[in-house]
Amino acid sequence: MIRVFDNKEQLDCEHLALDSVGRLLVLDWKNKNVVLLDEHLKFNRILIDKKRLDNAEPLTLSHNKNNNRLAVGLGNGQVKIFEYNV
Repeated sequence: MIRVFDNKEQLDCEHLALDSVGRLLVLDWKNKNVVLLDEHLKFNRILIDKKRLDNAEPLTLSHNKNNNRLAVGLGNGQVKIFEYNV
């Protein structure tokens, strides 16, 4: 488990990926979101929250560095594709 947010909150890391500029994408299964950490592993922002995941459990994460798209596999059998700005 990685501690961030000045040790006030914890991420339950299931899958990790690096984006095209070296930041870490973290699939946080417990909180049902995808978080972006900077190159120093400091919190940057929540990229995808549980509302955008339809409150489904995120199980897998894949990142395409060529177009900055994220594929998130969900526990309900769906795969959702998201774009984000670098």
